[in-house]
Amino acid sequence: MLFKTFFLNPIRVCTYLLSDDEGNTLIVDCGCSNEKERERLKNYIADNHLTPQLHLLTHGHIDHIYGARFLYEEYGLLPHLHTADAFLFQRMPQQAALFGLPLEDSPLEEFVPLEDGQSLKLGLTEINLITTPGHTPGGVCYYIPACNMLFSGDTLFQQSIGRTDFSGGDYSTLIHSLQQLRQLPPETIVYPGHGLETTIRNELEYNPYL
Repeated sequence: MLFKTFFLNPIRVCTYLLSDDEGNTLIVDCGCSNEKERERLKNYIADNHLTPQLHLLTHGHIDHIYGARFLYEEYGLLPHLHTADAFLFQRMPQQAALFGLPLEDSPLEEFVPLEDGQSLKLGLTEINLITTPGHTPGGVCYYIPACNMLFSGDTLFQQSIGRTDFSGGDYSTLIHSLQQLRQLPPETIVYPGHGLETTIRNELEYNPYL
């Protein structure tokens, strides 16, 4: 497996690329907001002879969906997104105006809807969807058992959790969602939407919200 993290756009979202031995590549939360960032991602993919196969979104906030049109136009990938966050995905210009962020591309309108309990595959590698609303109504995490990896988006951070004061956020819902992550193996490595990686073991010990 080949793994790479990019820190992109003004909010420094973590964009993750995971590739199997055949070069099949999963991209989580493509946050490219400008041409320079798009070139960085394209060059990495080309230099490593990778074939992007899946674009997974943890939720619909603008910093996580910036690169959706780029990946669709460059590689033909529609993003996978939980249907409960469709209202955010479809309001990208309004989000940009609200947070004072630049928006170079016109928004992508289509996405592949995710449903609760769904599983996906990257080649032979299984990806389990964990529905974790609270930061947004359609927030999800992606758990890959074979790699002991969890892409937690803005649900879980190192010793913290995502904000719940944005549209559709709810604190009690997020706290309830976190209980699902407590059940994962302690050695699971957590790759959040912002900041540094951690583990379930560390969060169980040091995160006051768990």
